[in-house]
Amino acid sequence: MIYVKLKQKNMIRISLRRNSEVIKIKHLRKSIFDKKDLILFDEALKCFENEAYRASLILIWICTAASLRNKFKDMAVHDSEIGKIVKEIEKMERQEKSTDRFILQKSLEIGVISSHEYFEKLDHIRNMRNLYAHPIGKKPEIEEVIASFVLSVNIVLSFPSRLRHGYVEKIIKSLFEDRHFLDDDDSKIKEYGLVVANRIDPDVLPFLFKKLSEGLEKIFDDPEFGIFKKRCFFFGVTLLKKLKPDLSHDNWNIITMIQNSPKSMSLLISIPDIWISLSGRVKDMCFSHLIEPVLGIEIKPPTGFSLRRAITLSKEGLLTGRQKEKLDKSMKKVPCITLKLAGIHLREYADIIISDLKSYNWYVQNPAIIALKRAGIDECSQLDPSVQKQLGRNVLQSAQGGAGESEFFISSILNRKEIWSKFFIEGLLLETLVNDNCKFRLKEIFFEDVVKITLLHPSIVEIINCVIKEIKSSKMSRFCKIDDYYVLMDILKKVISETDSHSILLDLIKSIDIARKKAEFQPSF
Repeated sequence: MIYVKLKQKNMIRISLRRNSEVIKIKHLRKSIFDKKDLILFDEALKCFENEAYRASLILIWICTAASLRNKFKDMAVHDSEIGKIVKEIEKMERQEKSTDRFILQKSLEIGVISSHEYFEKLDHIRNMRNLYAHPIGKKPEIEEVIASFVLSVNIVLSFPSRLRHGYVEKIIKSLFEDRHFLDDDDSKIKEYGLVVANRIDPDVLPFLFKKLSEGLEKIFDDPEFGIFKKRCFFFGVTLLKKLKPDLSHDNWNIITMIQNSPKSMSLLISIPDIWISLSGRVKDMCFSHLIEPVLGIEIKPPTGFSLRRAITLSKEGLLTGRQKEKLDKSMKKVPCITLKLAGIHLREYADIIISDLKSYNWYVQNPAIIALKRAGIDECSQLDPSVQKQLGRNVLQSAQGGAGESEFFISSILNRKEIWSKFFIEGLLLETLVNDNCKFRLKEIFFEDVVKITLLHPSIVEIINCVIKEIKSSKMSRFCKIDDYYVLMDILKKVISETDSHSILLDLIKSIDIARKKAEFQPSF
């Protein structure tokens, strides 16, 4: 009698527990995204309610596998590679082969599920399905069936036909570790970004950008990883432009992301498409990190990339008055090479280049020359003629002083037969003969190269006539020596002998000779 009562109590307890679990499973049912999955899910639930646990577990696995298969079919519309997987599944089905393991493996490969979800959870359900499918074997425990419902819904059934965390982890690993994962070409990176935008579940974007920004922050200042840095930034911006996520949503926790990865996040979200949707505080934080990056406790100059972002926002009219003031102040502190990298026209910093070239400091002069070369012939020719002459003068002066980039610049103009503006070439030639104060004195080191550069120019006659005019109106400098004069004469005669005779060079020789005779020569000038 006592035994019967205990058995009844135990059955009541089990029944109450089962009813409680049924309620929980029905609550899980509300999370299922695709209504097609409800057919098999409800059949599995019905079996569970009627204590047919073996059938319930088998059906929940079939529901999971079918859901993954359906997700492949949905994604195949936008992705030909996934379309190949669907065809392979259909081929296996026609051959009456089991597709369960194949579906799981492909789900892992393309990132529908993570390796943790595959090996420790879903594959375990598949193994139980195989184990309990035989009626003579042991039946599953109620806890195993309940766990199968929970895992199936949480990992597969509750999500749309988009790729999630597993896919993101694969992407991030490839972007940062596989040098040949993408061609170093903007169009190819953009194309891949758009493919990912079509595949990915928008809910995992915060996770993706957290991983992306953290990875970028680690390599931000290391030039060895330049190709990865460019690739990841362009990829991230492509996603943002395409998907336009709401960064104010709690899922993003955008302020914490900026605090943890200030350099990378400030660059990623400072594009106009995203900037307009940011709050005032986030904009201020982001902008400050763009133009005043911090290293430890020290504020550093912005990079050209960061400055370009800030200037673009300014041109689009998206900055506050205070932000514009900070931008102007920052631009006055950065090297001219940074200004060039930021996409600023040479006219905005030509005076800085001239000042840097006058510094007699190679570490200041060389970056200035690099900036001038990158600005190029077109931007130089758009400057005021007097500024172009000053640039030419100071390039020659810094080369005479041993600045390596200036020496190479003059040689490259000659070797590549580049046609810079006549005012710039006039400045080069003038600096070898007459200084800024209209004093006649001679610089022979680059004289031959500059003369040959002048001979290549379409405006050779105008250039030399202007130089002759300057020589005629010049006064003798105490720094000019008679030995320098003879050196220059020999150089001019050599150039004439090596080229078709240019009468204009003979005129230059005469003007130099006249200038020499203006003074009473001592043993040395």
